Amino acid sequence: MAIYSLNHRSIGKSTHAPGTAGAHVDYITRDSAARIVLSQHMPSHRHEAHAWLDQAEASDRKNGRVCDKVMLALPRELSPEERAELVRDFARQVGQGKAPWLAAIHDKGADAQNPHAHLVIRDKDPETGKRVAGLSEKGSTERLRELWEAIANAHLQRAGHTARIDRRTLAAQGIDRKAQIHVGPRANAMAEQGKTPVSKIRKDHQGRVIRYPEIDYSVRGMKTRGQHNAKIINLNEQKAKDEARKWDLSSWEEAVESARKEGFASLVERAEIGLQVAKEFVEARKPLPHYHSEVNAVAEKRWKAIGDDRRAAEQARQEKVAKEAEARRREQAAEKTALANRYEARLRLAEATAKAAKGAEGQKSQIEQAHPWRSRLHKVGLSFGPLADVESRVSAAQKAKEELFADAAGCEAFEERKAALEAQKRAQKAAVEKAQALEKGQGHQVKSGPEKSITSAKAPQKGKGVSRGDGGIGL
Repeated sequence: MAIYSLNHRSIGKSTHAPGTAGAHVDYITRDSAARIVLSQHMPSHRHEAHAWLDQAEASDRKNGRVCDKVMLALPRELSPEERAELVRDFARQVGQGKAPWLAAIHDKGADAQNPHAHLVIRDKDPETGKRVAGLSEKGSTERLRELWEAIANAHLQRAGHTARIDRRTLAAQGIDRKAQIHVGPRANAMAEQGKTPVSKIRKDHQGRVIRYPEIDYSVRGMKTRGQHNAKIINLNEQKAKDEARKWDLSSWEEAVESARKEGFASLVERAEIGLQVAKEFVEARKPLPHYHSEVNAVAEKRWKAIGDDRRAAEQARQEKVAKEAEARRREQAAEKTALANRYEARLRLAEATAKAAKGAEGQKSQIEQAHPWRSRLHKVGLSFGPLADVESRVSAAQKAKEELFADAAGCEAFEERKAALEAQKRAQKAAVEKAQALEKGQGHQVKSGPEKSITSAKAPQKGKGVSRGDGGIGL
């Protein structure tokens, strides 16, 4: 079955011994292991590639990144030619056709059942000197893993195979088994036969010393490599659990769900703020167990700020509503004042025209008796001045009266203003009377004192005034 494996590391000028990149290329392209070597923008020959990388390393700055190395497990379902095309397609897409790369495919001899490819990429455009693959950026390994999954599955599908590779963990794939550490067919066969592998102290591709004799044999008795690997798996599982606990958001997620069950929007919003802050700490790689109090403090501060903003917005809204209401009240008051003023003007006009028209009928009769012929001519259209004047006064009075009665809105506004003025006068009068009563009461208290006697002036009699000068103005 197709398996997923991608290992990404880098070789730096300041982190590795000089010539490490060239030596690595020399090792992966050795004839005993590499069946085919592919390259682009750099030599594919073993020694020429070694020299090319040495020269590139010499031109880099002292803390430069010489190259990146990627090891890929190749699907056994594909033919050797299809696997080579898969590696070539992946390398081109990673380097966007600009970055130099070299790939050595190992699928012969001991690697016949474990086909894999060693890919060396120098992330620097030979023409511009700029990085094009972004392999030194954060998250570059995950992007490589995602790209390899997509390209490998596309090639498997194109070749007519149903097998697919999956970069997700076994748990994410829904597979209930522990991840395994590679033991190898020979070690497994020897374990099945009850034999202990005869091994030597070796170094892995990172230069780490692995003491296989101590692994394969312990002072407590016989121990297979599989048993040792099982111990490592358990240790790795515990380490993974401890690491996962640092970024566990379950307590904040449970708080949100609990708030939603309560049904109060404010509680839900507050819990969601806490969850959001916890996620921000996780993205900043701050372990939640160590920053638990800081998460709560930030969430509380953010919640308080939201509350302050909402209160300020509500206050501004209320002030706006009050201003609009005051403006409407003033507009209505101005409108009522205009209506009342108009009605008052019509009332004065009606009173004046009615006064002018008073006795018009009598005057008309007298004029008709005094001037019968002119009156007759006036009736047929030949205007007679005295009669026309009387009729115009009567007509003006009638028109003013009709306009006054038709102005219902003005009448209402005028009556309201009149009532308000009368109420104001009554209130003023009541206030004056109250003040006089208080003053009078205080005067009586002073007169009734045991040791004080005040003689007040005699008040003038009703109808009589106090003279001022020679004329005498009654007060």
